[in-house]
Amino acid sequence: LMKEKQVISNCYDMAVRHALLASEKGREMMQDAIKIGTNSDNGISCKVIFNINGKRKPYVVSGEKGTSLGTLITNAVDKMIKNNPGQKPLISRLARFGSSRPCEFNKPSNALRWYTGKEPHSIGENNLHLSMESNRDEVLNLLDKLGDKTAKDYSFVAISSWKGNKLNGKRKFHCLPVISIDKKNKTLNIMNKRTSEVITVSFEDLIKKFKGFVGLEH
Repeated sequence: LMKEKQVISNCYDMAVRHALLASEKGREMMQDAIKIGTNSDNGISCKVIFNINGKRKPYVVSGEKGTSLGTLITNAVDKMIKNNPGQKPLISRLARFGSSRPCEFNKPSNALRWYTGKEPHSIGENNLHLSMESNRDEVLNLLDKLGDKTAKDYSFVAISSWKGNKLNGKRKFHCLPVISIDKKNKTLNIMNKRTSEVITVSFEDLIKKFKGFVGLEH
């Protein structure tokens, strides 16, 4: 799952999965949420148990032999949102004039709740600002705190702004999992899941060129 590259417009989900699997507690929660088996055609079957409005709801999907686990989880997200449209913001439902897949264009905070049942720490995700300048102190305090830990102790995702550049994989409103934080040099490494490229971003550039920072401390 961590090696899988993003293909469709579900960066929020791919980034959250990677961030959770990179941490010890997050991996435990993902193992609790995802069960793998076989189907009657000797293919692969997957049950994903989502946390929705305080309840655990299972969705089962199947695929042919060779179908990737990531594809099955994505199909389960598709199925879940079709049955729970409130799990996708209204504005996101209008993406591509309403022709996008249910699993595309959503918020990383939603995906974190689905897989963990926990309420994430969210900075800038829901406001109209295109940077985190107004939350500078909050962001710096959080980065300093996370910098005292190792990557196995947290799961965070950075959300790029409206302008694509080399720091965000040249994509607007893109979600990238945090790989590590270097408090001494005031930088963090994030990954573009479309290419698996690891990108180094300074604390200042995160504040000025990204709109949101969302995740969990374990």
